[in-house]
Amino acid sequence: MSTTAFDVIIIGEGIAGLTAAGALAKHGLSAATFEQQIFGGLVLNINELDPAPPGGEAGG
Repeated sequence: MSTTAFDVIIIGEGIAGLTAAGALAKHGLSAATFEQQIFGGLVLNINELDPAPPGGEAGG
């Protein structure tokens, strides 16, 4: 049985996890990523957003 060592393990392949993996690679570190659902998270896989409730404040 062979093993592979990684510098960092990232749980979640949404935008934050993928950004972290890219930043680590730029600094010469290796990362293993794991995702339970769909690669890319909601940012890449959502079809539409429900409208905000009327009268609510929106930040961002």
